[in-house]
Amino acid sequence: MKALLSLLFILPLISMAQQRNTPVFYGQVGYNMVFNAEIPAIKHMPHKVYQWEALDGSEFTADKKNKPLYYRFPLSLTLGATLTSSKQNIVSIGLSYNHYVRRDTLGSKLRYTDQVDSRAGFTNTSYFELSDGYHVYRSVGFELDYLFVDAIGSYEHRLGFGMGIQGILGSRYFLNHLNTQNGENTDFAGENLTLSDKIWIFNPAFLYQSKAYSASKLDYWIVGTARLSVQKKYEVEPLGNLVCIGIRVELK
Repeated sequence: MKALLSLLFILPLISMAQQRNTPVFYGQVGYNMVFNAEIPAIKHMPHKVYQWEALDGSEFTADKKNKPLYYRFPLSLTLGATLTSSKQNIVSIGLSYNHYVRRDTLGSKLRYTDQVDSRAGFTNTSYFELSDGYHVYRSVGFELDYLFVDAIGSYEHRLGFGMGIQGILGSRYFLNHLNTQNGENTDFAGENLTLSDKIWIFNPAFLYQSKAYSASKLDYWIVGTARLSVQKKYEVEPLGNLVCIGIRVELK
């Protein structure tokens, strides 16, 4: 694996040394999807009973909405530049700001204060059942990609690989609960991860780009990127494998 990661960095650097054209700047917007078999978790439970941290049902609010507003926008925004190698392939460097969303309807990793026995810990059954939940993550990323350019007639496309690194800026969660004791529906939202948690995620990537339209000063591309998880579960539990589909605009 280390040899592969080294190769992902070395090849683009060699091509950059051989490049002979001026940079082409681009902007990209993409829709994100997360593929992770692990159920989302809350690392920092907001309430405490005795010495145990949990969710306190008395802090829940009346049910007003089914999902948070920002659930609708699991997007990435990327700005960067490309260089053309002597073999007419592309080296792409970008900085991104990302939103990711994970849904949880099981709640198997949630803990509630009404479960706690003062001496034995979490031994009781909770009155609260999760009916729906959303975890929203924000990150900044750096991407270094190498793209092979090809064309079939007038149809131009690129296929490539790369390496990305993301730092989690923070995350929030939004939970809908049913209180089985009285039938009441409630909401609860809170902060979870922060920059101080120092979560860094490394993502080897495979990319495909297809030119959709060319204007006098701009090229429009449809792009797809699959970023893979290579770290241990406890290191990548917030996210996992990522897929981003979007539109890229390049200045000529």
